[in-house]
Amino acid sequence: MEQEKIDALILAYLKGETTPEQDRALAEYLEESTDHQDYFADLRAVARYLEASRTGEKPQVKASPVRKRPRWIIPAAAAALFLMFGLGASQVWTRTGKVVHDNPGTKTIQVQLPDHSRVWLADGSTLSYNRRTFDRKRDVLLVGQADFDVTKNGKSPFRVETSSIEVTVHGTIFQVRDFPSEDYAEATLAEGAVSLRPLSGEDRFNISVGQRAVYKEKTREMTIEEVPVDQILLRRTGIISIENATIHQIVERIQTDFGVRLSAVSVGGSSDGTFTFSYPEKAPLGDVLGMLEVLTGYRFEAEPTSNIINK
Repeated sequence: MEQEKIDALILAYLKGETTPEQDRALAEYLEESTDHQDYFADLRAVARYLEASRTGEKPQVKASPVRKRPRWIIPAAAAALFLMFGLGASQVWTRTGKVVHDNPGTKTIQVQLPDHSRVWLADGSTLSYNRRTFDRKRDVLLVGQADFDVTKNGKSPFRVETSSIEVTVHGTIFQVRDFPSEDYAEATLAEGAVSLRPLSGEDRFNISVGQRAVYKEKTREMTIEEVPVDQILLRRTGIISIENATIHQIVERIQTDFGVRLSAVSVGGSSDGTFTFSYPEKAPLGDVLGMLEVLTGYRFEAEPTSNIINK
């Protein structure tokens, strides 16, 4: 069964909307492997936590030692259980139809283009295009870094141009990075197919899913390497994923994202080992800390002091 159908089936079950036939299909899916059972358990845990938060009840979380192979992954399906983050950017229009989205802040913002393609614009980045001609010429200019989820349109390819490279697609999920302060440009493909052409030449390079092309303009060198793309795929659903990280690294990321300092007020687990931890970008801090407690056995509180777990 396709993953999207499985996600829809599990979410329908959690909402109590499945038919007897769907219940049997879910039972067969769970019997296939322990990985399927773990996947279902993760989604059910998220649903129960959010329901408890919505009703004002305190989630029943027992502090216990961390499992030998800690695992807390919010799958893409779990995004349906959260309120997705909205659009936001500093947007400027000109008389010629040029639209400029600028992100001078410290957090990624989401931009929706006229064709309903979505862009996650990194901090310190700018994206521009011509709204008057966009329906027939889907060209955008990027300075910095952005993740793209492009709407398919067979008649009008989508092009991203930076100061060094041009990336052409028809409909796919990918990331482009080219900051003026760096001596390279890169494109990473998470889904679909793209081709990349350095502006200094005519050669065009095709990139496969799970690959990153890195171009160094000074030496005109192009290298293509295999890379993980889970974080790019999760980005489309508003999920931040921190993979194979220590508790300290997770705490540092949360402190940066929310602009707070965290302190551990009680301990019921071990700080050893690494974890994979994911959370919706617009989830309240309290919900994120609650999920972190389930994962680690640590209970955290936000405070203005520097009393955090030391490396």
